[in-house]
Amino acid sequence: MKTLWQNILISGINDVPGLKWISLDPYKVKRVKVTANTSVLNVTMEFKKLVLTGLIQSKIEKVSVTNGEIFTMDMKIPKVNIKGNYIMKGNVLVLNLDGKGPFNIDLGDIELRFVVKSKRVSRDSEEFFEVQSVKTNVKHLGSLHVKFNNLFGDNETLTDSANDVFNQNWHDLLGLMRPVIEEAMDASLLDQGKKYLNKLPGRIIFSDL
Repeated sequence: MKTLWQNILISGINDVPGLKWISLDPYKVKRVKVTANTSVLNVTMEFKKLVLTGLIQSKIEKVSVTNGEIFTMDMKIPKVNIKGNYIMKGNVLVLNLDGKGPFNIDLGDIELRFVVKSKRVSRDSEEFFEVQSVKTNVKHLGSLHVKFNNLFGDNETLTDSANDVFNQNWHDLLGLMRPVIEEAMDASLLDQGKKYLNKLPGRIIFSDL
């Protein structure tokens, strides 16, 4: 089953009629909005036109099934790059920010867990699993490096200093970035899962169907 999910989500299936693989690399997300209110973060951020690269290197480590409809998967990814545009307003660490512009994020040594909820349905004398939802959990992140342009308008010195503060305190920054990573992955895998799983006869997943 691990190999099957690797094919469904990452490598692509070419031998099932009606299925066409949608590339995960690059993968595009239109918009993600994040609000954080903690001891080090009180900020609203909006990310637009995100482009993720590196997901093609993902490896499914483990797959389990609950009640025949809920799939739990553990995945490892060596590195992911996220680019796009941002709008940021509020306080991050010791900085009072009100900026917008392009950004770049590099993530390394990522361990993720996904819970895919599906519904078994019958069509044309076959049983299928229709994907209802995907929930992502970032279990581990080995490194995080960010670069936000125009954090202080045209003042590149202050912007560079702010990025240095972010990268020196990235474990705290992860509290803000985690929802961005998780929501982007949710959207990616929900779309990919629906493209494949909804059209994939259940007997391919479970031999006793």
